[in-house]
Amino acid sequence: MVVFPEKAIYLYNREVDFRKGITSLTNLIYTSFPQADHKNSLFIFFSRNARQVKIIEIENKNIWLYQNRLEDRRFIFPKADKDIRITASQLSLILQTVEPLKRTNRSK
Repeated sequence: MVVFPEKAIYLYNREVDFRKGITSLTNLIYTSFPQADHKNSLFIFFSRNARQVKIIEIENKNIWLYQNRLEDRRFIFPKADKDIRITASQLSLILQTVEPLKRTNRSK
């Protein structure tokens, strides 16, 4: 796992269309986080069902997109009314703490 100890980390706490690519997410970052140091930050986006995560890292003139998808589990992350700033250790815990999906039996 990649570690980002010296980065500011922001968690986007609204629903994101996960068809969005790097350009759309970067535009979302600039409009949603105007106060952030964009050139030294990570921005975390979770899918509606919390089974996917996208992380955008803006580093000088480079933009990195990291993505992970869970097949049978989901991420557990803090819910808030607004976007929040988290620490690198909190991000590590979020990315490691997953819960199994509850399967329901369907009758035929």
